[in-house]
Amino acid sequence: MGTIRTIQYLRAAAALAVVVFHAAEKTGHDFAVGAAGVDVFFVISGFIMWVISDRRPLTPAKFIWDRIRRIVPIYWFATAVMIAGALAGLFPNLALTLDHVLASLFFIPFRSPSSGEIWPLLVQGWTLNFEMLFYAVFAASLLLPRHWRLPAIAGLFVALVTIGWVAPLEDALSLTLYPADHPRIRGRYDPRRALAERQNSRGGGRFFADRLFAWRLRPDRIPSSPL
Repeated sequence: MGTIRTIQYLRAAAALAVVVFHAAEKTGHDFAVGAAGVDVFFVISGFIMWVISDRRPLTPAKFIWDRIRRIVPIYWFATAVMIAGALAGLFPNLALTLDHVLASLFFIPFRSPSSGEIWPLLVQGWTLNFEMLFYAVFAASLLLPRHWRLPAIAGLFVALVTIGWVAPLEDALSLTLYPADHPRIRGRYDPRRALAERQNSRGGGRFFADRLFAWRLRPDRIPSSPL
C-alpha cells in the first residue's frame, strides 16, 4: 500500500501535540489537549490496519508476526536498558520484580511495584499494552467474513467497556476495561497525569527512553502504515 500522505501529516501533528504536552508539563504550563495526540495515534493505527486488510488478504498469523517484528525488538531492548540501569543503581526509584518484568515484556497490564500504578517497566509502553490488545482482537477478526469483522470488533469493545462500568473488578488487567472518567478510575489511574509525575522521578531513564522512541519515530523511519 502506498503512503497516505494526509495520514502522515496527521501523525506528525499528533506527535508534536504530545511533545508540546510533555514540554508544558515540565515547564509548569498547561497544554492538556496535547495528550489527545495519543488517542489520535490509536485511531490512525486502527484505520491503517483496516485499509491494509481490505486491500490485500491477510492471515491472523501474518498480521501478528508483522506487528511483533516491528515493535518487540526495540521495545525489549529499551526495557532491558531500564532493567540494567535499575540493577546498576542508576534509577533508585525503580523497583524490580520478576512478575512485573515479565508482564512488561509481554504487554500484560500489571501494577508497578514502584508506584502501585498500572504501568509497564518502561512507562511509555502503556500505549503498547492497548495496541497489542487491539492487534489480537483484529487478528482474530480476520477469521470472520469481511462483513462481520467491524460489527464483531465494535461489539466486543462495547461489551468490555460495559463490563468495566458495572463489574466490581480490582485487578490490573480488569481495570484497563474502565473508561478513564469512570468514578473507580478518576483520581486513581490517569495515564497522562501519572506519566507527567513519573517524568520528574525517572531522571536518566526517562531521558534515554524518550530519545530512543524519538529516534524510532523520525520521519525517515516512519513506514507507510503505523505500527
